[in-house]
Amino acid sequence: MVLQDVQQVTTLPQHVVNTLTSYQLYQAVTHRFSNRTACVFTRPTCRPVLRQMREPAVSGERLWYIGCRSWTPSNKSEGHMYRVVGDQYDTQHLQNLFNNGLPQDPEQTETCGTILSTRSKLRDCDNNHPQGKGNLMRASCKVQFNIIIPVYVSECPYYTFTSEGTHTHPPPPPSRTPEALSKEIVSLIHRINDPSMTVASFLKSPFLRELCRNYNKPSFTQIHQSLVNMDRLAQVIYREKLILFPAGQDLAGVEFEMKLRHQDLEEAYIREIYTNNLGSIVLTMHKPQAIVFASLQTFQVDLSFKRVARGFHELIFAYFHEQHGKLFTLARMYINCEKRQIYQKCFKILFKHVSQCAQKDIRWKHLHNNGFISVTVDMDGKQMSGFGRYLQSIDSNSRP
Repeated sequence: MVLQDVQQVTTLPQHVVNTLTSYQLYQAVTHRFSNRTACVFTRPTCRPVLRQMREPAVSGERLWYIGCRSWTPSNKSEGHMYRVVGDQYDTQHLQNLFNNGLPQDPEQTETCGTILSTRSKLRDCDNNHPQGKGNLMRASCKVQFNIIIPVYVSECPYYTFTSEGTHTHPPPPPSRTPEALSKEIVSLIHRINDPSMTVASFLKSPFLRELCRNYNKPSFTQIHQSLVNMDRLAQVIYREKLILFPAGQDLAGVEFEMKLRHQDLEEAYIREIYTNNLGSIVLTMHKPQAIVFASLQTFQVDLSFKRVARGFHELIFAYFHEQHGKLFTLARMYINCEKRQIYQKCFKILFKHVSQCAQKDIRWKHLHNNGFISVTVDMDGKQMSGFGRYLQSIDSNSRP
């Protein structure tokens, strides 16, 4: 425990970190060349080289880059490897590695005492060594365990546990995660707040990279040995998802979320959930979005088939901001039916809430002589027909 505490509070000097990352970059580049995946069209002469650019960059410095020896100005289309080397690497050390390779002197090699759980899927050691990554070896154990359970447990409520033999392998890594670290992991899961979270998506989260930096570790599994067991992490994610989203992530989950956290109209994001015999509609929109929506003269409607599942589609209301050159989302609606009656109800629900949030009547130029001038919709007959039915329903003259 004392050694682990010292490792957690010790910060490596920057030049040592640069040297370690240089080893890692060199090994990654040479691995790609050995697998013939570094260049698009690989030649027998393809080899990695470290060079310095002829012309200085905007900063005035001549940058270093890793390229392929086979590259020439006449074969640019062959897609030979090219990668700029940043400031986080030791270029002098990289140059020595590319010229001389990894050290073969036994005195320069490092020994490693990494011990991982048998559940680990790693084939090589995850630590950087001057001689490269070592292969992990599975150590077998000949110790036999016996559990004797009585036939009539009610009469003899005891089990007998015995073991025979001597362990010939190092002790397994700690299986219990420190309480403080467990709380930090749970806090990360709450910050991500994703009902579809998996172990893979959790490991890709930017919040997790922040946690690794706090512990001065390059990867999640190196923070503590118990984190090698991904099954335990999956159990934690599953448990916290049940707490955060007890009704799941289908329509029932959205209804539960709305009743629990979206009752304040000033702060609510889920505005309305509507269901009839045709399908369901969910409107999500913040009040500031509605106020901006009511002040516009034009907007566009797009139907997206991504981001959602279980038969639902996403209807996005947005507008293009010319000054910023970007498309801004005004509201999102989720529907599981594409009939014209559903689209008509979508527009009716949307503009009802836009009017309530902005405290302003929604008007249309061709009907009221002021208000929205135009709308851009998908090339979908049902969507256009539904929008036309909505306009007809608010027309005092009931024009077709």
